[in-house]
Amino acid sequence: MQHITSFPDTFRLRGSLYGLILGDIIGSYFEFTAPSSRSYPDLNALKHGLNVFKARFGYTDDTILTLHSMEAYIDSAGMYRPLLHVCAWHQYLEGSSPWSPTGTCFDIGLSTRRSLQEPAWVGKDAPKHSGNGVLMKLLPFAWHMACDPRGIINPDEFLESIARITHGSHDTVRTAQIMGKVLARLLQGVSWKVARACIKDSYPAQHALDTDRRFSGYCDDSLTLAFHLMDHSYDWQEAIRTILSLGGDTDTNAAIFGQLYGAAYPDEMARLYLPHRCDIHRADDIEQLTDSFLAAFEEATPIRARGFRTHQLDSRWRARKTTAETVEARNEGQHYILDCPRDCAHYAEGCMLGHPVRQMAHMRRMNSIYRERIRTVRSDAFRSSWQETLGRCPPNGAAPCYHTNTESSECTASCCWHVGKGQLMPRAKGWATLL
Repeated sequence: MQHITSFPDTFRLRGSLYGLILGDIIGSYFEFTAPSSRSYPDLNALKHGLNVFKARFGYTDDTILTLHSMEAYIDSAGMYRPLLHVCAWHQYLEGSSPWSPTGTCFDIGLSTRRSLQEPAWVGKDAPKHSGNGVLMKLLPFAWHMACDPRGIINPDEFLESIARITHGSHDTVRTAQIMGKVLARLLQGVSWKVARACIKDSYPAQHALDTDRRFSGYCDDSLTLAFHLMDHSYDWQEAIRTILSLGGDTDTNAAIFGQLYGAAYPDEMARLYLPHRCDIHRADDIEQLTDSFLAAFEEATPIRARGFRTHQLDSRWRARKTTAETVEARNEGQHYILDCPRDCAHYAEGCMLGHPVRQMAHMRRMNSIYRERIRTVRSDAFRSSWQETLGRCPPNGAAPCYHTNTESSECTASCCWHVGKGQLMPRAKGWATLL
């Protein structure tokens, strides 16, 4: 895991959680079905009916156990305490979970149930119990890895310990390690292409999806499906349609894909999730839980915004500040003046004119009041260039995400001059400034 010098992108955590929840909900209406060609469902129509678990627009154990893991991290002040996670998951197993849309325990896998009931059960190590129950609830643990500033955590050992709580086979441990590393990198703010590169040797890309496989809960099938959809740049609707058409364990397969998609494209995921938020079980409480979860890690993680070092003009910029500007910035809760002469912003694999990189990273972390005031300069020419080069285009109004200094050197988009290339971007017409 690459060392980080700024707090990971909290917006990406929310996007990943939104993707998990929405994918879980949609998939719950088609759980256990046989393969059949299907279209992306009308979500408003789904709200008028019950899913296979008799819940109206309700999520399942994928989301419930993830939320309980977040609670365990809050109770431990951002520290990993396996026993707290087991105790939290037991609430659902005992039918006392406040997050359950039905008020009961349902859809929990055999290995997860048996392992929680009998901690010494050795059967969970058997290959036949290689379920996807670890992958569906990896998000809180991936965030813990993303918030590791000094590289203290050994990713393989950490993810293996998490997997072995409920699943101990070689396949479940391996897939948990693969997905956990990629998801943590996405949460640190890199693109899918860069995050995927960290496991390309151990998990090469598949050129074609084997539709003869039964996607009914085996961990490797679920991971292969999610990575294939991400590798080939499926948009949300097309990816969910593919998952539903393959049948089987549709809710978990969609939840696993949703974590990756929401972390890679958080703005698009928020646009898809928020219109349906009021119909989701305890949605307001989920937001409060997420805030508390993030606060626990911010307290436990010794990272400050001043450590963010992607701005090549930092020394010149500091020299230009006046005492009055510094005082004004401090009074507004900012650590520095927001007058960057560059307008280079990075969205996923591509780049575009828009937000000053270093300032926006700080404002995201501090939840600044200025965040919504930045104008974005995005021409149709740049968007067309992106779509042709990358095969996808970010939605209108999407907030940017950022490369680190190392990753910026890997960008090949001709429309952006990166700090990693040692070039300086000229002042663009209509460039955004805050003051």
